[in-house]
Amino acid sequence: SLAARLVKALRVCGRLDEGQRTAAEILEIFPGFTDIVFEQALLARSRGDDDAAWELFEECLAMGDAPATYSATVGCGTSLARASLAEIARTRGDLALAETLLRDNLRLHPGFLGTGELLADTLLRQGVSGADVVATIHGGVQTLTPSVRFLLAVPLYASVHRLIEALVAFGR
Repeated sequence: SLAARLVKALRVCGRLDEGQRTAAEILEIFPGFTDIVFEQALLARSRGDDDAAWELFEECLAMGDAPATYSATVGCGTSLARASLAEIARTRGDLALAETLLRDNLRLHPGFLGTGELLADTLLRQGVSGADVVATIHGGVQTLTPSVRFLLAVPLYASVHRLIEALVAFGR
């Protein structure tokens, strides 16, 4: 647990090279620690290397979550890794791939709240109606909680705001 936190702290402080070296050393001691590979992917993203990050997130999915003996973070080898792949796909403008990854995440991990907001925003950006987006998220989540409703409201609000801005710009 402390090893993963150390690599994260180095990443957050911008000490990316040191974080990468430290992660490699930790993996020599704790092979199969998915959280460290996940942090390596985040380090790659911080360096702007989405290709390397993509490969590392895929490696996380292949590894699955680390054994409990590592005090692992649930999701580094499943839902978090797949959502991170979707984020990269969105960054690259491949909304269809992002949607596929996020729909898979929602199906496989209906209790992971982070998927709902990302999927809703991705669908809205592709022109899916708000009603259909709400139905998709409501139909996929494990439990419709206030948190789910809030996370769904964020992209719906942003979508309406973008529409109003476009209408104002068009009227000028």
